[in-house]
Amino acid sequence: MVESEKSFQKFQTKLTEKYAESVSKVEHQNVINRLRDCERQASQLRAENANFLEMLNEAHGKLKQIELRKAYHEFEHDALQRCILELQCISDDKNTIGRLTQEIHSLHVNEIKNQDNLQTVQHSLDIAQKTSEDLQNHVEYLKNALALQKQIFNDKIRQLKSLILYLNKRFVGALPLLSEEIWSNQVKRLSQEKFQLMKCSRHQLDETEIQTASIDNLRVQLKSLSFAKTSVDKRLEVAEEVIAKYEALVNSLQTDMINMEDKYEKLLLEAHKVEEKLDSLNKKDEKARQETTQVRKEEDEKDVEVVKPNIKPQSEPRQKSVDKPEPNKVDDEQLTSKIDKLQVELEEKMKTVQDKNEIIEKYNVEMSKLKEKVAELNEKLNTKEEQLRIKIEDLESFKMAIRNRSVADEMSSRDEAESSEKKAFKVTVSSLENIIAQKEITIKNYQTLLEKTKEQNIQTMLDLQNKCSSLQSFLHSREKADTKVKLDTKSDMEVQSDLRPYMNTYLTRIHELEDNLVQVSNELSASKQQTEHWYHMASERLKVITDLQIKLESFKTTDDTDIMVELQRKNEEITTLQNLIKEYKNKPAVEPHNVANGEKTETNKSRLKNEIESYKQKLDAMTNHEKEQKKEIQRLKDQISHLKPISGKSREELLSAKEEMYTKKIKQLKEEIEEYRKRETKDKIIRRMKCDEEVEKWSEKKQWQSIVEKLKQQLKDKTNQYDTLRMTHDRLKETVMKLERERFMLESKLKTKGKTNQYDTLRMTHDRLKETVMKLERERFMLESKLKTKGKTNQYDTLRMTHDRLKETVMKLERERFMLESKLKTKESQLASHG
Repeated sequence: MVESEKSFQKFQTKLTEKYAESVSKVEHQNVINRLRDCERQASQLRAENANFLEMLNEAHGKLKQIELRKAYHEFEHDALQRCILELQCISDDKNTIGRLTQEIHSLHVNEIKNQDNLQTVQHSLDIAQKTSEDLQNHVEYLKNALALQKQIFNDKIRQLKSLILYLNKRFVGALPLLSEEIWSNQVKRLSQEKFQLMKCSRHQLDETEIQTASIDNLRVQLKSLSFAKTSVDKRLEVAEEVIAKYEALVNSLQTDMINMEDKYEKLLLEAHKVEEKLDSLNKKDEKARQETTQVRKEEDEKDVEVVKPNIKPQSEPRQKSVDKPEPNKVDDEQLTSKIDKLQVELEEKMKTVQDKNEIIEKYNVEMSKLKEKVAELNEKLNTKEEQLRIKIEDLESFKMAIRNRSVADEMSSRDEAESSEKKAFKVTVSSLENIIAQKEITIKNYQTLLEKTKEQNIQTMLDLQNKCSSLQSFLHSREKADTKVKLDTKSDMEVQSDLRPYMNTYLTRIHELEDNLVQVSNELSASKQQTEHWYHMASERLKVITDLQIKLESFKTTDDTDIMVELQRKNEEITTLQNLIKEYKNKPAVEPHNVANGEKTETNKSRLKNEIESYKQKLDAMTNHEKEQKKEIQRLKDQISHLKPISGKSREELLSAKEEMYTKKIKQLKEEIEEYRKRETKDKIIRRMKCDEEVEKWSEKKQWQSIVEKLKQQLKDKTNQYDTLRMTHDRLKETVMKLERERFMLESKLKTKGKTNQYDTLRMTHDRLKETVMKLERERFMLESKLKTKGKTNQYDTLRMTHDRLKETVMKLERERFMLESKLKTKESQLASHG
């Protein structure tokens, strides 16, 4: 290395010596001066180049700042327009929500009223249950009393039968006579004993008559109990009818709620489908945006590092602009929260309806149990009445047997006194003495038994009197309760009649709410489409504004600032007018809301397809437009680099020509805007007219349907009432025919066997009863004719009352017929005995 350096220095010295000899000093200085001048020029050019680069960087930064400001302002403009549209939608939604809240409040009020009515019905059912339990306890008590009395009478009858058999056995045989004196004494004693026995028998007959009177009182009490039972049955029937009506109302409400849920689910499915489609479109738009941003990034990668410090302070407005579109999200969240609240309220109402159904089912079960208990009580009462009739017949037969026995004893004693001989009396005296001793013992026993029976009868009479008084007080209280229950049933019927219009209004309101939900869903889809449209329009505006800003920056280099301000103002007016024209052209036509759901879905599908195609076309146009704008930007940059100063007159002429062009364009755009506005107003008026006509037709149809349903229900009620009346009429006819046949048979029997005073009285009573039956039939016929002509509820109530009265009279006639038959049988037996 050292050697090479030494050789290079030697070579350099040689060259300097050669050049020094060949070139003069003057030329050398000139070359040095030229070199210095070139270095100075190079340094100046470098400084100018740095200044130009700084100017370019500043221009790029200003351009980006202007673009960001423009984007921010456009975003604010779009956000404000969205807020305006959403506020319009929210105002409509607020009105609908207010109506819904009012209706929900009215529904709560109706539910409270229904709960109060149910509580009253429950209270009346509890009262009926208590009364039925009291009646059951009273009937059991009467059963026990009757069983005790039966046992007592059966024991007495057995004792009397045993005594009669014993006496018959004693008196049947023939014994030898001993003496006439003893016989005469014995005869006297026997006559005295017979007299005493007759007194005792008469006393017993009086007691038996008293017992029969007490039995009659018991029968009257049983009749009153049967009437109370019938009243309880009527109340139970009324309660069942009320419960059935409530069940029908609950079932109708359940069906309405199910239909509403189905429709709401369908709407949710349609909304989900539309949202999915919108999400797909948004994804496509985002992909297109990403592609455009990538292209821009590729172009601006070279200038990013230089522009970073200028962009950092300008990132804040963009963040603000991004943070500002939150009111739309808030409004959407409010709508979703309101929809969720409505769903929760619907679920709560369904739960309340289910609870009411369960309560009604419980009441139905309890009613069925009460009906079974009432049927058992009716059977028991019927069996007791039959047992009482049998016992009364046994008592009457026993009385007749005692009378016949007394007559037979008298006849036998006379025959024996006339036919017996003195010898037989003497032989039988000894046996009669023994018999008389035994009879004295038996008489004492009889006396003791009579005293016991008197005490028992007195106690039973006192008990029966106390029972009668308690039953009378119970009947008075029961009548008061019946009046209260009637008033309650009337109030229930009035409440039901008041509930019907509320239910009709509720159903009509539900249908209106369904239509409103459909309208809201359509408006939401339209608003989403409009948001997408505005988004695309905003992107187009940004591109147009960037072009205009580039052109304006080229003019800013000039000194005429006032002219540039006016040009900017006119450019802004042109852009606003163009945007308005595009809005009016691209507004989606709102279809009438009362078209069928199937047609709506088809039109929505076709519209979405068309919109997707239009969006694709717009994206293609946007990409082409961006390419053209990039070319124009490059061309303008080249023009700026090669521009030369222009004279003042030519500049002013160009500006005036441009102003005239812009004014002409503004006039044309204003005329087009006015035409579009007139067309829109006409279209809106026509659509509103069509919607109003369709709504009126729909409301009329609903009213006619409700009227037809009411008339059908009235027809069903009338037919049911007519069928029940026919059935009762046929039954009454059959009973009357049976009574007439039995009367004819009895009359024929009496004619064959002979008439008596009792028969005449019976015949008179029978004629009177027949006249009453004819009168009642006439009244029934008149009431039926009035019902057919007028068909009023009050007359129907009177008919029901008359029907019940007829039933009671038929029961009375049957009882009297039974009594007449028993009396006829006794007469026949008497006639047979006399014959």
